[in-house]
Amino acid sequence: TLIGCNQNHVLRTWIFTLEGLLFTESKISDFSIKELTIALAEYKKKNKDCNYKKMTEEVIVFLQELIESDGKIDINEELAINEILLVFKDVGESYAEKKAKAGWQSIKKVTESISEKGKKVSSVAGEIVSKGLLTKKT
Repeated sequence: TLIGCNQNHVLRTWIFTLEGLLFTESKISDFSIKELTIALAEYKKKNKDCNYKKMTEEVIVFLQELIESDGKIDINEELAINEILLVFKDVGESYAEKKAKAGWQSIKKVTESISEKGKKVSSVAGEIVSKGLLTKKT
């Protein structure tokens, strides 16, 4: 017996854990490393508290340490880590490019707006001068 433990609670916990493992095992063929990686990358992008580059490095180091922990490095594990790294780079770069493009678009809009307003002011000033509406008072 487990001292100080409710045996029914312990039994229910183990049954729940076993059921969870069996469920997970039955769904393993539906598991997609790429989909999970994209979801994590999107989360990292959206979360302002995440340093995307640093977090990517830490995840890759963790995964490399994990696959090396048994003393054997399987080629499929290495390929999976490379796939994860490629997804992180792809999502990260597209995010940076989108941010840069949005920034340039904002600058372009402001510049165009200033230019248009400058043209209007110049046009109005030209009309005033050509119609003789601006005269010197003596």
